Amino acid sequence: AKRSINMIRKMNVEVLGIVENYTGDVFGSGAGPGLAEELDLPFLGFIALRTDYRDNSRPTVLASADVEAEYDAIWAVAEPRLAELEAAAEESAEGKPEAAP
Repeated sequence: AKRSINMIRKMNVEVLGIVENYTGDVFGSGAGPGLAEELDLPFLGFIALRTDYRDNSRPTVLASADVEAEYDAIWAVAEPRLAELEAAAEESAEGKPEAAP
């Protein structure tokens, strides 16, 4: 992940934060916050590996009848950061003069 973020930064693409995906007993957990601190990025949250489909080698949308739960887990991590970005954009826009018609 660190190499990917460094490459993206070299391309002048803003990295909005770190999400630790597939958290749990298979892949472990806890590396996300440390990486976020090391790279001076906000840590957005954890998304756990669901035990009900982790061993059947099928995509989530096919393996789980509850795709909405997957969406909710991702959205719960992303929504607070999106709100921060929207507020910052509004604040920035308030300080700029309006363009002439």
